Amino acid sequence: MSKLKSWREGQGLTQQQLADQAGYHVQYISAIERGARQAGMGFARRMRELSGGEITLDDLAPPSDVSPSQKAA
Repeated sequence: MSKLKSWREGQGLTQQQLADQAGYHVQYISAIERGARQAGMGFARRMRELSGGEITLDDLAPPSDVSPSQKAA
């Protein structure tokens, strides 16, 4: 389960309620929670604000298959 979904459910919010509060479409929220879409910086900032810092960009970014040391090579 994604951290975003866990946090949202912990707040007692539906995807639609979160979408309304964040100013994004419910399908965007759904796609991020499913891992079908990567969150943009604007959404990440908005979620950091709404969650009081509990949700960060790292929480919204999919895991990378490449380690930092491999990127530097």
